[in-house]
Amino acid sequence: MSIGAVLMASSASSALAADQLHQRTSRDAFMHVQYTSKAEFIRGLKNHPKALKAMAKSLGTSPSRLLQYIHDDLHLGRLKTTGNYMVWGLHKGHIYKTHVRYMAGMPAWVTSDGTPVICWRCSNPMTDHLQTVATRAETVVTPPPTPVVTPPPVEPPPVAVTPPPVVTPPPVEPPPVAVTPPPVVTPPPVEPPAVVVTPPPAVVVTPPEHKEVVVRENRRRIGVKLGATTWTEYFGTNETLATAGLDFDLLNFNSNNHLALYVDTAGEFENHSPYRWYGGGLELRHDLGDPSKSWAPYVGLGIGYYSGHINDFFATDFNKLGGKAFVGLQSLSGLFLELQYNQLGHEVGRDLSRFGLSLGYRF
Repeated sequence: MSIGAVLMASSASSALAADQLHQRTSRDAFMHVQYTSKAEFIRGLKNHPKALKAMAKSLGTSPSRLLQYIHDDLHLGRLKTTGNYMVWGLHKGHIYKTHVRYMAGMPAWVTSDGTPVICWRCSNPMTDHLQTVATRAETVVTPPPTPVVTPPPVEPPPVAVTPPPVVTPPPVEPPPVAVTPPPVVTPPPVEPPAVVVTPPPAVVVTPPEHKEVVVRENRRRIGVKLGATTWTEYFGTNETLATAGLDFDLLNFNSNNHLALYVDTAGEFENHSPYRWYGGGLELRHDLGDPSKSWAPYVGLGIGYYSGHINDFFATDFNKLGGKAFVGLQSLSGLFLELQYNQLGHEVGRDLSRFGLSLGYRF
């Protein structure tokens, strides 16, 4: 199961006259033989009971119901549109979901309205339930309306009229008599005698000499980072692989140059990763700007020993010397963003070198 099936669908279409084809499939295909008639497809599934059971489980049904469904509701057609399709994969008896980009025109087992159910090339299901075509709606007989009987109006009871309460006005008190206070006599202000204050002599204070102190690299020697890189499988499927790294500064030549030990890895955190490696060595990092500023760019080179594995069209292990080059942007708080290129050479005709983008923090 891979996007390579799309790239080779045109060549497969010319061979649809044969009953059984042997087009190349990926390692996670349900079936590795193609069939161009429902009878051959059903017979092939019966001859591979493990694949039939896994296919029925991914579609939420039983093997016998699946065979009857293929016989009654499916035919060999082609995809109508290009897009990312949900596809089931089968790896060592375990099924899992993924998404693959297929092009319009790729052969598939579809329903009468063109909905894809099973990929023709690898027999991998493209849905998680059996797709059915909607039938005509049943005729609904509406019963006649029930006549509504209106009861005779009910006369309201007589309303008792309550007389308003009698309000007694409060007694009127006589207005208070205004008392005029005696006039206040203000004595004339007494001015104090003038006091002559002699200011103290001026003291000249010399400010201390300002010295700029670089503190970034003196207190931050350990860097950790997480990121991602990509890998394109042999048949064209693009994979995103998680990466991680750790470095420790051994020596600071000055505030701008640092020699460190590093360990990097990629693809070790994914299940069934088609490409993974880990390695480590020495790296030299150089700050391009003033490291005491809020943000400072940097560049670096590294060389080390790498060990990894490829589980693509070819499966192989490798151990070799490699290197890396990187550029980044470091903040005074310790955060940094880094673009890295890992140079690992070639194995079994595949270029192992990849770009990766990481976000990290330096302690």
